[in-house]
Amino acid sequence: MRLVRWWIVVQVELAGAGFINVHLQKDFVSRQISELLQKGVRPPRSGPRRRVVIDMSSPNIAKEMHVGHLRYGG
Repeated sequence: MRLVRWWIVVQVELAGAGFINVHLQKDFVSRQISELLQKGVRPPRSGPRRRVVIDMSSPNIAKEMHVGHLRYGG
């Protein structure tokens, strides 16, 4: 599989058992940490407000999932 090169990423490696290690540029990480220390934790910028629907169905997780769990729960 070929990954798109991105200036932030130095190296990507498979680490076994489903793990992937992503090595980032040190100057990028340093800038991000400096900004975090100076400005504190800030929420990400968001786009225009939109209405969303959240399905609060709650199947019994102690039983095997099946197609009946995909029904509309509202």
